[in-house]
Amino acid sequence: MARDGTRRASRSSLRGPVVSVDTEVNAVIAFDCGVCLETLSGDLAVKMLDCEHSYCQDCLRGHVESKLGEGRYPILCPLCMTDKARTNPGTVGQQLLEKLGLSEEIVDKFVELQLAGLSFPAELCENTTFVAREDYLEQDVVICPLPYCHKFCKACLITVADDTNEHICTANDNGLIRLMRENGWRQCPGRFSRWSV
Repeated sequence: MARDGTRRASRSSLRGPVVSVDTEVNAVIAFDCGVCLETLSGDLAVKMLDCEHSYCQDCLRGHVESKLGEGRYPILCPLCMTDKARTNPGTVGQQLLEKLGLSEEIVDKFVELQLAGLSFPAELCENTTFVAREDYLEQDVVICPLPYCHKFCKACLITVADDTNEHICTANDNGLIRLMRENGWRQCPGRFSRWSV
């Protein structure tokens, strides 16, 4: 009891509920899943490391399985994919993949795409993205996996504007090849630019 006759609260009565927060899995008391939009308890939360968007394990697991089924790597954050203005979207990495409890087959597919990807400079969006080697070798047009980006002709790096993937490539133009020979030009292997030597 205090001197003025009022009761003092004990230390134990001032404490609120004890909440255990596991910083490794970024658990919170409650969160809204960015995919299913449900409010769920924090123990079901999986937080993207790059962009800090939160998802329930089931939704993010489904997203990862879907993208790996399509042969997509890197796997971009579902919310970042829809944001046109976002230039640096979050990606699913090995650490996050392990938290999702995926099958060994899915994890192997992730590792395979990770190892088989080749870096492709996307000239117009000024990003570098990874393209599966098989897709790169099989297709004439490479699609940047970033949202609302471009399709590129892999021979001349010109943007392909329509959905038909039809493109008249100047890199294979016989007249251009003849001019290159006549002028002693060579093709730069990194940028596909013509240089006089």
